[in-house]
Amino acid sequence: MAVAALIGATAWFGHFAYLRFTLKPTPRPGYWQEQLASLRRPLPHALDPEEAATVLANLPWNDDPEFKAACPNGVGQICRGQWDESRPDIAAASRIFATPDFRDARSAIQRVASRGWKGTFAPNWRRRGSWAEWLVAHSRWARDHEHDPEEAIADWLATAQLNYAMLRHYGTVYWMFPTPAISRASYEMQYAASEPDGLIDVAELMRELDSGLLNEPPAAGIAAAFRSELHRRLEEVYVREGGDWLCVNEMVARSPWGMTGKPSRWWNLTSPLFHDLATAREAVERYISTVEGVSDMAACIRLARSERAELADSIPTVLDGFYRHQLSEFTSAASLIDQAYIALCELDAGLTMLALSHYRHVHGHYPDRLEELLPQCLPRLPVDYGDGGVLRYERLGDGYLLYSVGPDGSDDGGTTSNVLAEWQAAGLGIDVVFSLRRRPEPTE
Repeated sequence: MAVAALIGATAWFGHFAYLRFTLKPTPRPGYWQEQLASLRRPLPHALDPEEAATVLANLPWNDDPEFKAACPNGVGQICRGQWDESRPDIAAASRIFATPDFRDARSAIQRVASRGWKGTFAPNWRRRGSWAEWLVAHSRWARDHEHDPEEAIADWLATAQLNYAMLRHYGTVYWMFPTPAISRASYEMQYAASEPDGLIDVAELMRELDSGLLNEPPAAGIAAAFRSELHRRLEEVYVREGGDWLCVNEMVARSPWGMTGKPSRWWNLTSPLFHDLATAREAVERYISTVEGVSDMAACIRLARSERAELADSIPTVLDGFYRHQLSEFTSAASLIDQAYIALCELDAGLTMLALSHYRHVHGHYPDRLEELLPQCLPRLPVDYGDGGVLRYERLGDGYLLYSVGPDGSDDGGTTSNVLAEWQAAGLGIDVVFSLRRRPEPTE
């Protein structure tokens, strides 16, 4: 009996080892690829990717020797300091803005931004970022040199639309790329609102921006992208034959642990320590369910803390079949959602400050309440994505106080210690005060 049991155990282990050494994952990710593709559906009348790529790459003035000498830090530096056309950097940029080539290229980029492109073409980040910088800089030139606020509005809209188009072509990094450019345009709006020539009617601009955003809140969009991507990745590391077991050496090969060389298939002998594919999928869904409910920055902090707590308990996390370490390859959902809410909060603040300037021009004073901006100056109240409420506002004599409660979600009455680093001060008892911002001085 003992001999028979030994022979049986040896045969079982031999078969078990044979499977672990010979079988590899055979991904069948069709469904999840379709789900991810559904998040990237192009707009009607979207352009061919080749045409969009050509337009986005058309920035020859970036390498103009005279411009590079005058603007070593890029065209964005003309958004600093007072408008002084004797400044070499402003003069160099103005010369380029006035050329027919730039006007034609700007019209082409506006077309690309408003229509987007088909397929999964992802334009070079440096080129796309450069266009956002040039558009925002041009918006200042349009206001201060041409005295044409409508052209400035068109620049801000194109900047946002160009970045919205990017949302359709990225999965798990859903809001990673758009937020810097959106924030850059939002800052320029805030600076413009504080200047004498800041009179701009922004109600239609807000409507255009709202219509271009995703149909679902950022958390829902990011959760949907994470769901598709993580399920697809599970397909790449699980072997269906022999009980849906985790191919451990394949998982390690795809990890960010810095291992060099192909991990040995001996690792697969530890596969019984890991759950099967069904359990791994359940773990993904549990994680996604927490992401979907993140409605503001304060909730992002709570999610980030829960993520860190699970990561600290690394063994159960791995044994759960949902190898959370791979999230570090494209940052965490909490971080992405937080970036989205920061960008949207900055955008609403910029639009509100412009609307407040417009209201003062018409009525001779600022409103007592933000509700007085509706509907002539703004189509809706601005959202404070710190806690999901309305941006805090108080009229102060000839001025006003406009602020967000900040990432900690606590209203501290507009207390701030550093208006350039507020978003990094979560939990420090300060708010993000927009009305204190002024255009920064030029860099040397």
